[in-house]
Amino acid sequence: MLKNLISLYSYNYPNALFALARLSNYKPSAYLKQVHKTKNFSLIKHPKSKKSFKKTLALLFLSLGILLQIIIGIIVLILGIDKQITGGIFFGLAIIVIYPLTWPYLIALGLLLREWFNYGILSNQA
Repeated sequence: MLKNLISLYSYNYPNALFALARLSNYKPSAYLKQVHKTKNFSLIKHPKSKKSFKKTLALLFLSLGILLQIIIGIIVLILGIDKQITGGIFFGLAIIVIYPLTWPYLIALGLLLREWFNYGILSNQA
């Protein structure tokens, strides 16, 4: 149980999310099913594929987004302690603790938008 929780906060978590997206063939519903089934993200087998610039750039943006969320959480936490803003400490901690729950859904939203644009729902081909 503790290993499962630690795997959500490991440095390899963004890679695991991307591996799940690849394993689900970038289908949002299949991706979310895989995320919900996964208990330990450190045990995910990464599929062997060519490293493309787009995939590397997307992984970089995901990692930077997670880092930015943690930094914002730390800033809010410090403001809560230093300026004694009501609820700042708890809100800052919540921002930091919740990132493993928010980013899989943001990735699923991106996959859904990608699907809509690629298959004509929002493109000129419809």
